[in-house]
Amino acid sequence: MRYDQVWPGIITLIKADGTISGVVGTDVREAQTGNLVVPSLEWTFIAGAPAGEMLYRFQVQLDPFTRTIAQLLTVQNRLKQRFHREREWNVGAYWITSRFLAERKEPVRDGIHSGSLDFEFQVVRTR
Repeated sequence: MRYDQVWPGIITLIKADGTISGVVGTDVREAQTGNLVVPSLEWTFIAGAPAGEMLYRFQVQLDPFTRTIAQLLTVQNRLKQRFHREREWNVGAYWITSRFLAERKEPVRDGIHSGSLDFEFQVVRTR
């Protein structure tokens, strides 16, 4: 999969989602690329193909950071709704499948609520 071409489109969808942006704004970025901002959503590739590989699965960990448990659950639930799909869906020139893999809750620290969601994405075909 050309994850280097597909992933920016997925980030654009996340930033444009009213439910997610209503909590984290547009502060959606790769993990550890700056100081922690709350609220925000960070992402990390946890498994994938070398850049340029086609028809390959990749896994991403999404980490929302919020001030309340209600905000955290809102973002997590919306991410699951957006990316755990039973049918193919379109990102730019690609039709992909995506599914939710795992969830982890982190202890509250300094009033910051966080947890991790893992998703897998795979190209099915191109347009």
